[in-house]
Amino acid sequence: MPNDLYGSYAELVAAEQEGVDYRIVLLDRNSPVTIIAPHGGFIEPATSQITLEIAAESFSFYCFEGLATDRSHHELHVTSERFDEPMALGLVSKSPIVVAIHGRTDRGDPETSWVGRLRQPWPACLRKPCR
Repeated sequence: MPNDLYGSYAELVAAEQEGVDYRIVLLDRNSPVTIIAPHGGFIEPATSQITLEIAAESFSFYCFEGLATDRSHHELHVTSERFDEPMALGLVSKSPIVVAIHGRTDRGDPETSWVGRLRQPWPACLRKPCR
């Protein structure tokens, strides 16, 4: 978490305003697959759009989106293992397969995205090695 301004969603929500600084977009389709962008909008550009395209008409989806174009990437970034927004946790806890879409800017490559996947249980999987 060295570059994050906030160590948890609770810290972020205490300092930022929903609808002005960020928004949450969620659709629960009771699908066995959920696609998420925990750093969507202007936090990691294009991850929300990729998430919605993958989810299409079939899968549940969740996007936490930074709304301001003039903010630094890390101002609303909460690292994934600390991202504890309650609606996101509720949605992914119901899905045996969760796919997370992440942008990247390392090595000067802002047009590449990473895709990650966890098997259930989640978030318990983060506390021990996944098999």
